[in-house]
Amino acid sequence: MNDYNIKKLYEDMEMELISSMKRNYKRHLKEEDKTGFQYSQWQAEKLKELKRYQRENKNIISGYTKGLPKEISKHLNNELKEGSIKAINQYNKIMGKSLKPNKIMNHSFFRTNDRKVNALIKVVNNDLKTANTAVLRMANDQYRQVIHKSAFFVANGVFTEKQANDKATKELTELQKTKFAIDEANKDFLNRGFNCIEYKDGRRVNIASYSQMAVRTASLRAQLMGEGAFRKSIGRVLVQSTSHGGACPMCQKWENKIFIDDVYSGGAKKDGKYMLLSDAMKQGFLHPNCRHGLTTYYPELEEMEDYTDEEYEDDVNWINNRINELTSEELNYINRNIKRFDRLENGLLAPSNTSNSKNKKAKWEIAKKKIVDYIYEIKTNERTPLKLYQLPNKHYTQIKNVINNAPATMKKVLNDNIDKFKFKNIKTRRTARYNSKFDYIKINLEKDAVNPRGSYKTLFHEMSHNIDNFFGNISNDKVFEQLLINDFNDVLKKYKRCYNVTDDRAYKEISKAMKQSPKMGSISDLVGGITKNKCVGKYKHPDNYWKHEGKLTAEAFAHFGSASIRKDMEELSYINDMFPNAYDYFKMIVKRRI
Repeated sequence: MNDYNIKKLYEDMEMELISSMKRNYKRHLKEEDKTGFQYSQWQAEKLKELKRYQRENKNIISGYTKGLPKEISKHLNNELKEGSIKAINQYNKIMGKSLKPNKIMNHSFFRTNDRKVNALIKVVNNDLKTANTAVLRMANDQYRQVIHKSAFFVANGVFTEKQANDKATKELTELQKTKFAIDEANKDFLNRGFNCIEYKDGRRVNIASYSQMAVRTASLRAQLMGEGAFRKSIGRVLVQSTSHGGACPMCQKWENKIFIDDVYSGGAKKDGKYMLLSDAMKQGFLHPNCRHGLTTYYPELEEMEDYTDEEYEDDVNWINNRINELTSEELNYINRNIKRFDRLENGLLAPSNTSNSKNKKAKWEIAKKKIVDYIYEIKTNERTPLKLYQLPNKHYTQIKNVINNAPATMKKVLNDNIDKFKFKNIKTRRTARYNSKFDYIKINLEKDAVNPRGSYKTLFHEMSHNIDNFFGNISNDKVFEQLLINDFNDVLKKYKRCYNVTDDRAYKEISKAMKQSPKMGSISDLVGGITKNKCVGKYKHPDNYWKHEGKLTAEAFAHFGSASIRKDMEELSYINDMFPNAYDYFKMIVKRRI
């Protein structure tokens, strides 16, 4: 069960109810035609059979929805579980832990959340029950209206706008006239479908869309409950909102924002400087049918590149989001028209009307195929990495300017290898990363262009990793590693002498100093690697990252390379203060290599 399945179920039910309506309109028409058609007699028979029609519709609705309460209960409990597993896996990856979801999600966990989930299940089932009643009522009302409206059309000789002006109308049989009249009386309804759900503002929605909204909203709430329950157990209350293409105006301003989760994780105002999630929700965030979600926010990893060896980005998911961004509105419009003409094809009586609807549906299906083919093209292109010159012109121009103004050695390195650099998913919101296995860089260029630590800092950091790989990982050098350690130890000794303190107290003072500027992110990260994160400023990799051989020198190479290429004098001054000998050695090994 998911929002697509529930929508498909109600679309099928809607079509079955329309078919039922058509069957009941047709009943007696054929028989009456044999014996000499009399519209008044047909009308009387239809009204007499109303109860039979109502029973038929009740059975249809019951057949489609009988097992729904059980399915929804199962689905929402699974969503709760999946939400917790997602949060646990994220925590394990980022923090280098190995928590077992099964051990955390024990009887106590589910008992704590049972009441909340059961309340959610009750709301959804009640909403759908109310919707089913509304569908039955509309079907019955529409049936009566068509019978009475078609009588008016027959009496006045108006069947369709075209038929009314057609000389051939006079030659139509009574049966044919009745079919056209019924179709005309039924067209508006078939165009709309069962839009029997009315909101306070007067807006009406189709039953299939409403059911999808109800399940999607409840699913999100259950997921958030599960994620929040785990966050609460580890004392984390900060969350970050997701982003996606085609977001509604109500939600756009909330994308990628950080909140204190006082709704699902037990947070409170005292937990930070950020806005309460409940306040954002009062203003429309996470509204019914919203596609946004929340992820646990880890401030200690803010803005850090490449914090794990694992590939966090799921290409398929990213591509799907990209497709949604580009085509969702157009596809939704096309699908609505396909469903509209499908209802008309299945609900109209006159063969010419049915055929016309079928032809129009076919045209919309062709339009949909064009979009699907376009999506396939996007999938193909997005999976193919771009060369530097293929990047959007505004980025390419600025990046080339940086390269042209780089120090001679770095400029030569970059230009000599310019066609080797490959870029992928340049709108990803995930952490930037150079993928050494497949030799491409993933990065959000829009975000990096306005990076507070320096324009395109992350890009040239990842490109420096790329250069290191071109040169056969020249950063993996024991002399380079030892110089980094020695340089830091020299600074540590100065702090110990100055403050007359132990290592631990000196670490605190150095950590404090490294938090003064975003430009100190590079040295903060490297010092963290040397001290196993005992001494660190605002920016760092997680503890487990530094367990891998060669990571310290690889990161130093990338940090030094990025600052050098961009001629970031402030960052370079911090690097020279903390790692003077290591930085000189970096310049030497690069120069020696070319």
